[in-house]
Amino acid sequence: MTTVASPLVNSLMFGMPAFGSLPSILLKSVLLAIAAYAGGGTFLSGNFYDAVQDFRIGVPGMLLQIFGGYLFVKYLIRK
Repeated sequence: MTTVASPLVNSLMFGMPAFGSLPSILLKSVLLAIAAYAGGGTFLSGNFYDAVQDFRIGVPGMLLQIFGGYLFVKYLIRK
């Protein structure tokens, strides 16, 4: 439901995404949600380690984006 409601509400309230691109965004979102539901399911298997593995691996990259982005913006402001 969120997959469909979020782009629709944002488009109606704020104009983004543009109405013309909404069908392709909705199609991609629905297909991604179906793939995640069908291919995922590690929480359903009862193995917490497998369920959080993607998050554990992604933490260094997320931290790099946060702090690297902050330092980059700080550099741009000083220039």
